[in-house]
Amino acid sequence: MTLKVWLEIVQQAAAGSGALLMTALKQAQVTVARRHDGEAASAGIVLFAEADAVLLQALPALCRHASVLAIAACGRPPAVRNSAP
Repeated sequence: MTLKVWLEIVQQAAAGSGALLMTALKQAQVTVARRHDGEAASAGIVLFAEADAVLLQALPALCRHASVLAIAACGRPPAVRNSAP
């Protein structure tokens, strides 16, 4: 049985990460299909650059129809502070 997910890139800033994610999913033999409104889907991935009002409004609706993994595609990870003296 093949795992099938849909991928939605919410903001243009996350598009580069979307291409990398698509490549990784294909290598893992995960089928990526287009999301169709009203279609029952088992799983989806939402890729975003920042949590803004558009994203926060879209996520509840998407989660009503599928299990959704939301991934923040940031430019740089936050700095890690070293607590050693």
